[in-house]
Amino acid sequence: MHPDAGYDSAKTRDLLDELGCDGVISQKDVPLQAGKRWFVERTNSWHNRGFRKLAVCTERRARVISAFSALANAVVVT
Repeated sequence: MHPDAGYDSAKTRDLLDELGCDGVISQKDVPLQAGKRWFVERTNSWHNRGFRKLAVCTERRARVISAFSALANAVVVT
């Protein structure tokens, strides 16, 4: 996991250790540590910028939401 500085707390670190997760939490008051998070952040940015339907989703059916996400992922990947 590579969560941002909002998750920088002893409680979060203890939970990650308890679950056996490896990762780096960005530290508060330290400039952004770019690295593996970049891929996730970039993909989320593409989803939010190019697919407004995902950002403002009013669908109630999980199947339709999954279909929109799959379509957006297919477009981003190609």
